[in-house]
Amino acid sequence: YETRWFAKEQEIDLCGHGSIATAWALKEVLKEGRVLTLKYGKGEIKLSLTGDEVLLSAPSILAVESQMPEAVQKGFNEKVVAYLPSENKHMVVLENAKEVEQMQPNWEALRTVNTFAYALTAPGIGVDFVSRTLLPFIDKLEDQATGSSHLTLAPYWSARLDKKTLSAHQLSERGGALTCEVNENKVTLKARCSTFGKGTIE
Repeated sequence: YETRWFAKEQEIDLCGHGSIATAWALKEVLKEGRVLTLKYGKGEIKLSLTGDEVLLSAPSILAVESQMPEAVQKGFNEKVVAYLPSENKHMVVLENAKEVEQMQPNWEALRTVNTFAYALTAPGIGVDFVSRTLLPFIDKLEDQATGSSHLTLAPYWSARLDKKTLSAHQLSERGGALTCEVNENKVTLKARCSTFGKGTIE
């Protein structure tokens, strides 16, 4: 399938959870095959379904530690210990899971730089790592479950923890649990799905 993703404010380059939802809907509604490829502007995503689980495989997104803009440190209340920009979301590493969970960003400071989204992360408690995905220029300032962030986060934590399979928890209001597998330059995400509603457009 040729694929594009849209938020109401603008088009999005890559949407992992939107891809997982697409695979689930094709299976549930259109009874399409259980192995799918979604082609988008910068590449392709492969998905497979087993029971209530969807596996998403895509190229990892490299993030390289860089000098931190002052606005980013100010935007995250002087709590940032490492800053790693990528072509998708910029990774912001904090000291611990509690700081990620309780972070109240300075949105005004973050809007002084032209960065679409940040993936906050830290070592987890009961999981390998936690994260939140924050979007300063979108009305809904925080994403609930973000596959694209984990294409950057998983390789970082795989190298840091020397593990190929990692458990992750996104600390959003709704919460999102994923298993991440890192193999060379590819990341596979495993998530469980359920249908919460159906509608008809006349």
